[in-house]
Amino acid sequence: MIRSAVAAAESLGLQLDAGNETQDSEVSSDATTGSRLWKCLITLDTQVSLHLGRPFAITEPRLYEREHPESDSIAELAGPNFTLSQSLDINWLRFQHERQALFQIAREIQTEFARVMEDVLSEIDQPDFYQHPSSREKCAKYLYEQLKRLKTWVEELPSSLKTPRVQGVPFSVDRSPLDLSQGDPLWLQRQRLMLEFDYHSLVIMLTRTFNSFLPTPALGTFNSDNHCITCVNSGIMVTNMLNQISRDSGILAGCFQVFDWQRTATFALAGFSCGYPICPMSPTARKTLTLAAKVFEIFGSKAGVQLTNSLRIKSLELVEAFRARLGLATPATTPASNQKSPDTLDIVVEPSGYQIMSVGEEALYNAGFDATLNEDMWTVDTPGGLLWGDLLKDLDSGLVSSLGQVGVDD
Repeated sequence: MIRSAVAAAESLGLQLDAGNETQDSEVSSDATTGSRLWKCLITLDTQVSLHLGRPFAITEPRLYEREHPESDSIAELAGPNFTLSQSLDINWLRFQHERQALFQIAREIQTEFARVMEDVLSEIDQPDFYQHPSSREKCAKYLYEQLKRLKTWVEELPSSLKTPRVQGVPFSVDRSPLDLSQGDPLWLQRQRLMLEFDYHSLVIMLTRTFNSFLPTPALGTFNSDNHCITCVNSGIMVTNMLNQISRDSGILAGCFQVFDWQRTATFALAGFSCGYPICPMSPTARKTLTLAAKVFEIFGSKAGVQLTNSLRIKSLELVEAFRARLGLATPATTPASNQKSPDTLDIVVEPSGYQIMSVGEEALYNAGFDATLNEDMWTVDTPGGLLWGDLLKDLDSGLVSSLGQVGVDD
């Protein structure tokens, strides 16, 4: 469908309108409309392709050059009812400009990252890099440097387009609640939230490649494991925010993108829970899956609820398999009075805020690409020790090797 839309747009010459656009007032309204349509199509292509993990339908030579934000006069002409005070220093079209810039950055990162991965895989002559730590780390280092561009985008984003937090930082994964008690227009609050959800979703889609389901912790590397932490932190944050909004506000009522944001976050949570079942962050990831199911239910997606519950049960089964393999307490060896059923294991007790972490998680919850320069947190023998928990420090090599027999059925 996207390719059909691209073909139709090219037949109308919309890409030419985007390439010839200037800021002069002499530009015709038809050319301006065509340029905007082409930019929106590129953003949609980026969003869908990253979500599905497919190549972009629009090739690089047909992309547009970034322009300045629309002037206040154009914004007033296009939407006279969307007025803001001069103190905010933005107009209602600024949102679209910043969103297109965000997706353009993500598109460029993904394009170059795919080329780097292709070169690395050709060097080792393998279909993937999961059993080649050095190759995976090479790709992870490149992505880490590129992700700084997203951080720069956040820093340059006008504060008027950032949803404030309660004792927290906007666009961070510090799990601070959103400050929804604002007097700003509803459309502006909605624009702010959409930018933040798009940002976290793009971070997930760019970093989830490094989630590994291999059972050997020795294969972990510094940057690749850090991308896994970044991915699950963003998934937790997206779910927490959507849960708060669905409970306390109607800002996103009727917004179809809620399902895409939550589905992306759900796969990030489930992937981390299954890939690193005894990491200190995994209990929180599993608990957040319960919140994800609640979000789907509130927004009316029965399929989303079923998918989330099945993924959560799968992750719990994997934990039980590990506990049995390692000789830890399981329902079969635990006194009946102390047993928990699969339905009550990891039950979520909603806190007043988001800042509730499991034991050992404090070192990981803010360990995204904003904090990777702090190498004091990597005090274990291998970075994989963090993702696999302190438990593996006490295991002999024979037991570690036996973990290869533990898996998850499709």
